[in-house]
Amino acid sequence: MKWSEQLGEKLLTKDGLQDTDYKLAGKKVVGFYFSASWCPPCRQFTPFLSAVYDDMVEEHPEFELIFVSSDRDPSQYEKYYEDMPFLALPFDARASNDALSTKFGVTGIPMLVFVNQEGNVVTMDGRTVVAESRGDVEKLWEQLTKVWEDAVECCTGLKELVPESSMTTCSLEA
Repeated sequence: MKWSEQLGEKLLTKDGLQDTDYKLAGKKVVGFYFSASWCPPCRQFTPFLSAVYDDMVEEHPEFELIFVSSDRDPSQYEKYYEDMPFLALPFDARASNDALSTKFGVTGIPMLVFVNQEGNVVTMDGRTVVAESRGDVEKLWEQLTKVWEDAVECCTGLKELVPESSMTTCSLEA
């Protein structure tokens, strides 16, 4: 999958802007964290998510998170992002931000959506999945990868019963 077609050419890292496809190469699970500094539940969840992320990428470098901001001005965005260890859509990437929000039906924040390397949705309820893992990154990794494996197995079995034209998936490739 060419991530830059969906997210733009650059992602923000702690070292500045970097090539999107380079940063996401080899990632098996990517999370999109829809959040904002002005949202109290977001400010409460972000430190926990950041700690889980640090542990997760240490054990599973094929995992990544991307902050998708709903902040209203660049200074809010920058101040909020400075404590996050993961990648972010640049503040001025509003078109990509809006497209992702629409694609995933974001109507409230915080919202965390996980996709696999093909851009297929693993779970739309990533916040609950992360919270229920209670910081156990192996449990979280198993949940994120098993959900997808189970779906593939289920769909493979269904192909014999259901015409392929009626099998739909959610993908970042619109």
